[in-house]
Amino acid sequence: MKNSTPQNLSAFLFSVVILVVCYISIGCSTALKIGGPKPEKITLKEPVLLQINPQAGEFERTRFHSHSISETYEGPTLRYAVTEVVDFVVESKTKVIDQKNGSIEFLLSTTEKSGPTNLGDLGFPEIGKSFDLVVTPQGKVLKAGKFPKTSLYYVPPISLPEKPVKVGDTWEMSHTWTSASNGMPMEVNLVSIFKSVYQCGAY
Repeated sequence: MKNSTPQNLSAFLFSVVILVVCYISIGCSTALKIGGPKPEKITLKEPVLLQINPQAGEFERTRFHSHSISETYEGPTLRYAVTEVVDFVVESKTKVIDQKNGSIEFLLSTTEKSGPTNLGDLGFPEIGKSFDLVVTPQGKVLKAGKFPKTSLYYVPPISLPEKPVKVGDTWEMSHTWTSASNGMPMEVNLVSIFKSVYQCGAY
């Protein structure tokens, strides 16, 4: 049996996980509310170092929608396909910012869920559960609850460059992990581009 899902699913999983810390760190949620002021686009005069930079005690609530299709093949023949749709809400709180090494500890909790998908397959806690996520300012995961370092939970939630960049610059990120559901090795290769900068809130 050959399953065509893992390679495609890995890119999907990563795109979902990326959203969580993007939302936590950028701080535009207030400005993006209906009727709120629009973030202002600004021009950089020199390269900047992109980092996760929340404040201790910050709290965010994000709603996600996931639509996935899993296809199972026998040779070149498609035997069956499964479609799963899930909506869920994740709450995240910035617990601790280590002043010595800059690491940031978030508490992630899932408070609502509608759909059959195992949220662990998307790198999130199941409904009613939570775990601590510790990352560097560049997004490298130092700790994810009690999950093994070979798991999806250690895929960086956001790809950030190691050096200052200007608009138009690109950088790459690669990461491998082992699927908890089938034990297969997974890999994501991501190329990011710095497209624009917006001033939002007090950041």
